[in-house]
Amino acid sequence: MEKKRNAAIIYIALISMLIDHIGVLFFPAESLFRSIGRLAFPIFAWSLAQGFRYSSNRSAYFKRLLLFAFISQVPYSFLNPGAIFELYGFNQLFQFVLSFMVLYLYEEGKNKKSLYLLGACLVFLPDLVEYFYPLFSIGYGSYGIMLSLLFYMVQDPYRQALGYILVSLYGSLSTMFIYGLRFSPSFLFQGIVNMDGLFFQWRSIVALPLIYLTERLPGRKIPKYLVYWFYPVHIALLVLLYKTLY
Repeated sequence: MEKKRNAAIIYIALISMLIDHIGVLFFPAESLFRSIGRLAFPIFAWSLAQGFRYSSNRSAYFKRLLLFAFISQVPYSFLNPGAIFELYGFNQLFQFVLSFMVLYLYEEGKNKKSLYLLGACLVFLPDLVEYFYPLFSIGYGSYGIMLSLLFYMVQDPYRQALGYILVSLYGSLSTMFIYGLRFSPSFLFQGIVNMDGLFFQWRSIVALPLIYLTERLPGRKIPKYLVYWFYPVHIALLVLLYKTLY
């Protein structure tokens, strides 16, 4: 039976995502909107891990993710400064579909070890494709998949926090590799300290105490399709508003 996640943390993620997308379209030069938006992804990555762990019907869960990934793709293709249609950027739900598949292979791999190798290939598939085809992108790539896997595999909050830092470091360094950027100790140090540039996503660490706090509160039921419909609908409305104004 699915464990009830506290609705407060999901609403925080939704509001954070909305602010982030407003910044993308209307205030691309203002980092404040994107900084607030960093809260959303780790909460959704955690929620996916929780949903996979406690769902009473994983098959239906997977089908919902896949269905709304396709529904969200058209409005998401306009979610960029200028609201210009971009064909090869795939929305976050497609990355969560891959994350779900990796979690499934991890579970099944306990009985059939060869599935671990297939799961590892899926983890790094988005980055490999983007490396050879730079126009292609899918969510947060292997970094995003590994974050959901971390939340699923590690329950201790201190180990989760350490793992989160290590996965974040991997995400920044892997981006440098994909785009062929030059590595230097000073670049690494300044990026981590300032949490800027390739290390901008590190600001999302603020989401961890929020997750831990709300986990200790009584669970409140979340409307099943709220998050699924909110994602494509709010993007579509923002794009339409942008097109109307500009």
